[in-house]
Amino acid sequence: MKIAKKFLKSNNGFTLQDAVVAAMLFTIFIGVIASIYLTIYRIQGETIINSRVNIFMIQIMERIDLISYEEANENYLNSQLNVEWKEEFEIPNDLSITAQVIPSEYEFDVIKTVKLNFSYMVGDKVQNISVEKLKVKET
Repeated sequence: MKIAKKFLKSNNGFTLQDAVVAAMLFTIFIGVIASIYLTIYRIQGETIINSRVNIFMIQIMERIDLISYEEANENYLNSQLNVEWKEEFEIPNDLSITAQVIPSEYEFDVIKTVKLNFSYMVGDKVQNISVEKLKVKET
């Protein structure tokens, strides 16, 4: 028993208590670093997906600028969004885009509001982005 006490209280190296404390601190440190790394990886993925959706949104809005006022209706826009523009801009199928055209509240039909809704999955969460644009009748 005296030998064990002498070994545990010696100053000639690491004791078992020192090794256990060091192992616990090392485990906690590695856990924190791994958690930070996974969080950074997840946020980076979300940022990349969000930036791609914003690029698609800008491209579609620029295309809506090119169509005439009369063509800017829900049927035409939704058919273009789901077929032609999806292929042209290489939009993935898991990104859902819908268009809604809101007529003007004034008695003259010179302004329409085009609202685009983007819906997509990021991890296990559904993200929704809506953007509105005014379409003005050219005379």
